[in-house]
Amino acid sequence: MKKLISKTFILLVIITLTLTMFSACGNSIGKETPVKDSADNQTEKNDYTKESSELDEKNEVADLVLWTYPFFIPEGKKHGDFEKEIIKEFQKDYPNVKVNIETIAWDGGPEKVNVAIATKSAPDILIDAYMRIMEYGMKGHLVSFNDVMTEEDKNDIYPKVLEQCTFDGKIYQYPWTSAAVVMAVNKELFKKADAEDLLPLDRPNREWTIEEFEKALDAVSKLDGVYGLTCYAGNEMGDASIRMFIQNFGADVVNSDYTKVLINDDSGYKGMEWLVNAYKKGWIIKGAESLTSSDIFDIWFQGKAAITFLGSSWMPDRIESMKKEGTVSKDFEVVFVNMPHAEGVSTKVEGQTSGVCVFDNDDNQKALISKKLSIFMAKNYHDEGNLLLGRAPVRKSSAVKYENAELRWLSGTIQNLADTGALAPGYSEIRKKWFPEFQAALTGFKTPKEALDSFAKEAQKVLDEHNNK
Repeated sequence: MKKLISKTFILLVIITLTLTMFSACGNSIGKETPVKDSADNQTEKNDYTKESSELDEKNEVADLVLWTYPFFIPEGKKHGDFEKEIIKEFQKDYPNVKVNIETIAWDGGPEKVNVAIATKSAPDILIDAYMRIMEYGMKGHLVSFNDVMTEEDKNDIYPKVLEQCTFDGKIYQYPWTSAAVVMAVNKELFKKADAEDLLPLDRPNREWTIEEFEKALDAVSKLDGVYGLTCYAGNEMGDASIRMFIQNFGADVVNSDYTKVLINDDSGYKGMEWLVNAYKKGWIIKGAESLTSSDIFDIWFQGKAAITFLGSSWMPDRIESMKKEGTVSKDFEVVFVNMPHAEGVSTKVEGQTSGVCVFDNDDNQKALISKKLSIFMAKNYHDEGNLLLGRAPVRKSSAVKYENAELRWLSGTIQNLADTGALAPGYSEIRKKWFPEFQAALTGFKTPKEALDSFAKEAQKVLDEHNNK
């Protein structure tokens, strides 16, 4: 390779992917041409606000504060420009509503929001990822969208997406975009191994069984210096993807009301045991116990592993750029596939939605206007926002169509979202209990069952502590 792949770039991708799931490289998708709305959709854009309130729109007066992370950055424009353009359109119906936009940094943004909540100076509106938004809602800091969302609107949102936006029957996030996390395959290596036919690319959902997955790994691992699969246990970053692999054996991480850890059941044991055995067989990259989720991209880009976890929408454009830089093989071709599943288990997909929330600042009138603006942004500019980020639509009525075939396929996987347990109380602490146990299993210090039981025990302690507060 002519250059070493930038560790800084990879780390930024992981931080963004894992903590916010708004792809850091999404703005590279900006060249995709947004699909124009139909006449019917244009009519709908101007009608929804009238349904949500009987107030005279022209007379509504408010000074709103909107915070956003640097998500939407159209080519040639600055942070916040996209949101400002939307607000100008909103103000045609609400000329007396002023909105002060502030872009908050990835680094320090969550702390800034927490300080604002503690000092009763929270913004009226925040654009963020569902994990943080829902935590704010579960702690009582947000107002719900239940009173302004019509049944037609809710039915247009994919059910699995709406589930991520809802807690205890209250919709705290109005969804805008979503990002599925699947497996990414270096198709070039499978061609070299004459094993391309072992990939499930000819199936509509690209689903495959564990047994089929094993045949593919075994075949491609026979190439000199190539492992079948990346893996990592160096820290908690990207940890949900490893557990999602185990979930595809039939396990759930936690129960639906987040009171009990469930992953250490018979199917969970089988999943953990499979990973350990695959490591022993040489299908998984050597040294996985000390690798981080940022390390695996270096390994995968360099052609040392055929399949990697954390496959996401930023990859196709990034690989094309790297070809021009000479940092990957000119024949490198990325394709996406679902994680393999055990017999009788429906495919489960890791993914997170992102959207808009409204803080409860003890002003019902401002909250109502804030919710109207939130819906106006995320509904009316749904397609434009997703195209900018290269992400998956959350609405059935979306007209988003990507030129890239892999992005088109990836967009459809969002309908199979599974619960990663990310909304469980104390989840940030629970995550930290994972990687030491996974390390112990990979190194043989503990059996797969002992490691999974130990994780479940420690995770349950955290869950009980936070639920009993």
